Amino acid sequence: CSVFLVNHLSDRDIRDMASNEDSVWIASAGGATHWLWDAETEEYTTSRYTTANGMPGNDTKAVAIDGNGNPYFVIAGKGLAVYLRSTDEWRSIELTLTDVAECAQTPTTQMVDIAVNRESGTLYVSFTGGVVYGTSGNWSCWPRNEGIPDGDVKKVDLAPNGDVWVTTDFGLGRYRQGSGWKRFTPPDRLPSPEVNGVSFIEGDVWISTQDGAVVVGNGDRIHPFQASRILSFAADDEGHVIGRGTHFEERFAR
Repeated sequence: CSVFLVNHLSDRDIRDMASNEDSVWIASAGGATHWLWDAETEEYTTSRYTTANGMPGNDTKAVAIDGNGNPYFVIAGKGLAVYLRSTDEWRSIELTLTDVAECAQTPTTQMVDIAVNRESGTLYVSFTGGVVYGTSGNWSCWPRNEGIPDGDVKKVDLAPNGDVWVTTDFGLGRYRQGSGWKRFTPPDRLPSPEVNGVSFIEGDVWISTQDGAVVVGNGDRIHPFQASRILSFAADDEGHVIGRGTHFEERFAR
């Protein structure tokens, strides 16, 4: 089954996508797009959001969805905003210099990515200098080089078990409740410090870098393998893992 949608995406750069059971939210340089699945008609309805209908800014960099289906966006120069679907309204989430602490020099311009724990509602907002986590009015900072490798922070991902994975210029840091931080960097745990993607498949973590890939298995056992510059991994219905790059796919055995 495939769906082809015409004139329902921004004509500017697509930066990020997030999905849940019935929705896909897309962040672009020209605003946000929402695809909503209708199980009865088996079709998507689509909506566009820009400053013209209340969005705080058009240049969106990242998106994540909470447990109520509300999307949170990182908007260039504006910071963090959430769209409340039940009331059809946009709200900006203010962060102060005290909130971001050592993670950033300003609360908006160095914001990079966002992840949301759909069970607890905790937000994880990455800045170049670290990760700010918490909820409105109750924030803490994980600065780079204190658990997180000492490189510019690029991305933050949440594993199904609650682990927080932070991508930097110098590899990955993982925060696990109860045991703290662990670094995944070359040469022992990664073939390259440049991480292209992190994916979670049946308890394992699949990591692609510029010079190959690894699977982090039970007990943090590292299984390296050769792969092109994969951006993401996903399991198929035949017991394989599909690695997707910009213009190609590769199939791997589990």
